Amino acid sequence: MVQYLNQCQTDKGKLAQQLKQLRTQLASQESNTTIAINEIAWMGTTTHYNDEWIELYNYGNSPINLEGWKLIVYKNEGGWKKWETPLSGQIKGGQFLILRKVDNQKRVSLKRWNGKTFFNGELRNEGIQQKKVSLQLMYKEQVIDQVDRWYAGSTNKNEKPRHYSTMARKKPTVAGNNPSNWCTASGSHYNWQDENKPYDTGTPGTQNTCAEE
Repeated sequence: MVQYLNQCQTDKGKLAQQLKQLRTQLASQESNTTIAINEIAWMGTTTHYNDEWIELYNYGNSPINLEGWKLIVYKNEGGWKKWETPLSGQIKGGQFLILRKVDNQKRVSLKRWNGKTFFNGELRNEGIQQKKVSLQLMYKEQVIDQVDRWYAGSTNKNEKPRHYSTMARKKPTVAGNNPSNWCTASGSHYNWQDENKPYDTGTPGTQNTCAEE
C-alpha cells in the first residue's frame, strides 16, 4: 500500500510538471501572436494614390520577432491575384510597424518614412466592394488576422480642400472581419510631413482616433 501511494505521488508530481510546461507553451504561443492589422490607408494620400500603407500593431507586452510572419494581399480582377510579403525584424510590445506599398515608379511622397519596410500588392478603392480585396496576416501556416474588405476610410470627394481619411481599427482583439470594429479616422491627427500640407487624416505609428480598450 505504501509503495502504491508513493507511486501515486510520483505520478501526480509528473502530471503537475507536464501541466505547467503546457501552460507555459500556450502562454508563449499566445504572446507570440499579439499582432493585428491596425490601420489601412487603402486610398493612398491626396498627393498620390500609390502612397498606400498598412499599420501593424503589437498589442501585447513582449517584443515579437517577425521571422516566419508574412502579409498577404489578395485582389480580384476577374481572377484572384496574390502578393506575399515576408516580414522581418521585430515589433516591441505596444508599438507599431508601418508597411508602405512598393511603388514601381519609385515615387513615394511620405518623406519622413526612410525605412525599408514595404509590402507587395495593391489595395486601391476596389476593396470597398465585397470580395475585391483581402488582407491576411500569417505566422507560419496560421492565419493570425484577416480583413476581407474596406469597412471604413474615405476619399472625401465632395470636400474642399479634398483630403483622405484612413480606415482605423477599434479593438485589436476583435476580429478584423467585424464591420463594427472599424472607423474612419477623424480630427487633425495626420502626423507625418507630406507634400499635401497636410490635408489627410490618419495616425500612422500612434494610437487610432477611435481606439478602445
